Amino acid sequence: RLLLDRRIAVAFLTKGAIPERFLKLFARKPHWVNAQIGVTTLDGPVSTTIEPNAAPPEIRVCNVERLVQSGIRTMVRLDPLIPFLTDTDESLSPLLDRVARAGAKAIALNYLFLRSALRGKLLLGLRDVMTSEAELRDLFSRGTDLAMYRGRHRIRALPADYRKANYTRITSLAASHGLRTHLCGCKNSDITSDRCQIAGLPPTEPPDLFSVSS
Repeated sequence: RLLLDRRIAVAFLTKGAIPERFLKLFARKPHWVNAQIGVTTLDGPVSTTIEPNAAPPEIRVCNVERLVQSGIRTMVRLDPLIPFLTDTDESLSPLLDRVARAGAKAIALNYLFLRSALRGKLLLGLRDVMTSEAELRDLFSRGTDLAMYRGRHRIRALPADYRKANYTRITSLAASHGLRTHLCGCKNSDITSDRCQIAGLPPTEPPDLFSVSS
């Protein structure tokens, strides 16, 4: 409230449940809010395994619905996509259908990447929800090392040709649901120079139309 009342635009990314008081606050100044909601699957057990402390998928989709209904620019982030698990047509089609029906128009795409300190633990944790964990390990073994955050961090990304081919496939699938896609260059610097837009876009409402509450 303090930020919006002072003409400071608000941008946020969440995989949590948005409290009602915030939804009502954002609805008062929709043109000054940019929202990004992370959701990668509608499968409850898979979601609980890969994102144990996040809100259930349907709660996050409801966030999207409420934000869109309030006129707030809302992007859905399919991040991280996991090969053989959440990036399949069987997994993505119902998700894309659901977020499209919730009113979303755009989705951001990013594949899972690994930091060296967490690589083994993360891959081990996926054994409970996928039968192709060994294939995933092999895929990463053929992957690419990339720099993030101006070279301060190194990550292991999936092979560029794998990402390119599947981003193209998912873009086509998304288009069939009326959704456009955006690819983040922060995690795909070898493919695109575009940025993730987490900081949002400039307000669309002219400043002289902004009403500061007392």
